[in-house]
Amino acid sequence: MLRKVSSIPDHKSRRRAGFTLAELLVSMVVLVQILLIALLMFDFNSRVTRVQTNLAEMQQSLRVGQQEVVRMTRMAGRSGLPVTAPSAPVGGPTPAARLAVQVLNNVTGAARIVLPDEADSPMAIQGTDILILRGNFSTPLYNFTLTSIDNRSNPTAGVLLVRRVDPFNPEQDLAPLASADDAETGIPEALILMPSTPGVAYAVVELLPNTVGNTADEITVSFRVRGDEFADAYHALWTNDPDNTAFPMLTGASGYMAILEEYRFYVRNDGGASAESARPRLSRARLLPGTGTAHGDPGVENPPALSLRADIADNILDLQVALGFDTNIDGAVIGPDGLGAIVETDTGVNDDWLYNSAADDDTASPFLEASAANVPNLFFVRVTTLARTTSAERTDRDLPLTALEDHVYPADSGLVNSTNALKFRRSFLQTTVDLRNL
Repeated sequence: MLRKVSSIPDHKSRRRAGFTLAELLVSMVVLVQILLIALLMFDFNSRVTRVQTNLAEMQQSLRVGQQEVVRMTRMAGRSGLPVTAPSAPVGGPTPAARLAVQVLNNVTGAARIVLPDEADSPMAIQGTDILILRGNFSTPLYNFTLTSIDNRSNPTAGVLLVRRVDPFNPEQDLAPLASADDAETGIPEALILMPSTPGVAYAVVELLPNTVGNTADEITVSFRVRGDEFADAYHALWTNDPDNTAFPMLTGASGYMAILEEYRFYVRNDGGASAESARPRLSRARLLPGTGTAHGDPGVENPPALSLRADIADNILDLQVALGFDTNIDGAVIGPDGLGAIVETDTGVNDDWLYNSAADDDTASPFLEASAANVPNLFFVRVTTLARTTSAERTDRDLPLTALEDHVYPADSGLVNSTNALKFRRSFLQTTVDLRNL
């Protein structure tokens, strides 16, 4: 018996047949496109994140570096050390700033050696500035009584007494002074001594560590005025004039004393000479004031690492410092009432600022005078730091930098303007410190 075959399609069997080749190809093409878009978005977000992270780190380095330098610049001269010399150096003119604030400008050659008397001294990057700050930054200001001075008109040594409590002054924390006076430490710290009456008289002497006679309530401090390497260097910080060597205090008089410190801020390179391998960073060294020796026991062959290179901020390419004086270049000076202005021209030439133009000459008047009485007062210190990102981020080149303050950058060379250096993102930060409190 014949059976009639139905012509109605079997939809159930077709559903079991799966996708056709064309459908699979279309699906694969769509899937690949979605994956490519996702990968491109991921790569884009990753690059944006990396760039933003590097920029944030660069900005943080600028802020950290500026904060530390500016903080200590504001404290320069604390304890009474003046900015300018109180008397002219022997046989020469007086520099406008050499005591509380001093700048080694655009260092080259041997001037790049941060600590000249140390064999392991770091080197500052060519053309950067070294900022020298002196003052009392980390220890108290003490009231004392001068017990003895061997010869007030031509002194060489003396003794003073510091009490924890006396009827006329607040209680004093003697711990930092006791640590400095520790005979086992052996550090010839610089002490700045000032009479209790207001004035400009002061002395910088060498501490002779000696714990004999010290108690919890009083410390006897022996010091040397001259006749020794460090005593002579310290003496140069308060007078270089052989006719003005009298000690500014009488035996039995009271006064104020502090441990005088010196710090040098500089930029060094811990990496290679190329822009890719360089590791520039802002650092700080501590010296025995007025010397080229690291802070520490001079008898120790290798100074503490922190005395040579205390790192502050990474990826700092340049440190530039400009000084704002009250000169008479513009025909006006700041009067006793404090009214007046420090003038700066667009070109930086013939104005009150030093080191803001490559044309400035710090060996000429008014910044170097034969008479200390004509030396202009320093009112402002302007600190500029230039930073870059940790790694190169550009496929194209940025515009070269021509100059920062008085530092003129060579074209197509160095860590700033070479072909590879221009692939790094860069930024600078500038702060002006008002020193009128000095």
